[in-house]
Amino acid sequence: MQFMPATLATYGVDGDGDGRADIRSDADSVFSAANYLTASGVAAGADGVRRAIFAYNHADWYVNDVLYYAASYGGGVVAGDPSDCGPGGNGNPALPPIEDARIAGMLTLAQAHVGDPYVLGANGPHAWDCSSFTQAAYARLGITIPRTAAAQRNWLAAGNGSRVQLGHEKPGDLIFVDTYLGPNQIGHVLIVADPAAHRSVEASGDAVGIHDYTTWSGHHIFEVWRVGAMP
Repeated sequence: MQFMPATLATYGVDGDGDGRADIRSDADSVFSAANYLTASGVAAGADGVRRAIFAYNHADWYVNDVLYYAASYGGGVVAGDPSDCGPGGNGNPALPPIEDARIAGMLTLAQAHVGDPYVLGANGPHAWDCSSFTQAAYARLGITIPRTAAAQRNWLAAGNGSRVQLGHEKPGDLIFVDTYLGPNQIGHVLIVADPAAHRSVEASGDAVGIHDYTTWSGHHIFEVWRVGAMP
């Protein structure tokens, strides 16, 4: 986010709302960098991301370094990942469900991690955040889902799963809710373990645990989704 004065004059953005784009302001630099990358085609998929970073600094090693650190800090999701851009669609109810026996096996393995610590950004194998936990659980079924909770919901809505009404959930379904990120943004995901008892297995609080998922039902966002059987 370093700028030459001439570049800032063209792409500078007032990020902190003080009425001017200041080259020494971190907030202005962040928004200005986003503006510059957008003008350079960063929204045109993964190739567009590489081209935009290269436009900033004409060195392949620099592009690779930026993408490496972006993936590390972002838990595997970087700008340009279409699974994390927008609300997706309405899902695909025609997808067949995953066999009950496979779901049961996945839940047995997931519940074996009860007590593992919750660490924001952790990817296992003995520490997790909410979305890395669900990602790892479905990886055991050979299904690759995105890294973040919002991206997982959007991936399902884009045709890899179907929306389920509360009261019709089954073991293995995913529930998405809003959290500290605000009422209009998904911030947490959990796995339905026992619908009859309203029990979930999830990474939240201090550790992976079994919880009553109805405690989330008063949130602005409370969506139940079913992962479809992948061909």
